[in-house]
Amino acid sequence: MPKPHTLLCTIGTSLFHPNLSKLKDATRDPTLAALAQAYGLIDWQKVAELLHELEPTDRLCGAEINSVTDLLKQGFIERVHLHLLHSDTDDGQAIAKILQFYFKADGWQVTPHRVEGLRDDDPRAFRTHGLRNLAKIFGERVRETGAGFCAINATGGYKAQIAIAVLMGQALDIPVYYKHERFDAIIPFPPMPVALDFSIWQRASGMFMVLGKGEVVPWEQYREDWDERFETLINREEIDGND
Repeated sequence: MPKPHTLLCTIGTSLFHPNLSKLKDATRDPTLAALAQAYGLIDWQKVAELLHELEPTDRLCGAEINSVTDLLKQGFIERVHLHLLHSDTDDGQAIAKILQFYFKADGWQVTPHRVEGLRDDDPRAFRTHGLRNLAKIFGERVRETGAGFCAINATGGYKAQIAIAVLMGQALDIPVYYKHERFDAIIPFPPMPVALDFSIWQRASGMFMVLGKGEVVPWEQYREDWDERFETLINREEIDGND
């Protein structure tokens, strides 16, 4: 059976906080001093180049580099295509840019994805838009590539982001990997009896078809049939005081 060659990787912020942000006082080691300077100057390509001077297993490199390195070392994946799913924040975008420079230099084809709404300063957007968009990106990439060729690295990111990654992987029968900072090696999640509930889609298919045409429909029309689980699938907006 061929190994997965497309890795979907959730991205966190450990590379910046606390790792690179704590280097401002590091002056004895020339590489660390240069890293601190590049970080301060927002020179992300230089940061990526300097990270290559460290061992990829060094915790300073961050959860993403550590875990991808371990996946390759253990032979779980092939080095072909890497999708970086980052938060809808400036830090998320910046870290994805650094990782893009870093992994491209290692021979990966790298595609960053900004997950709209996945931000911690707007809990409602995070819940109704961010997590839904994250699941949507997972689904699109798997459909595009084929489940048998994909793997998920759920090491980085918000806890809810990791949970969605694990759930999607289990439901789509894709291997999911995780590495805690205290683990000696990355681990695969064991298979669990998880499946997508298509009955929800079937029960609300009429509503989805109407909304899919771009029509604005009062929520009152669907109040009696409303299920809280629809909130991750449908945008509810207040217009002129009406829901």
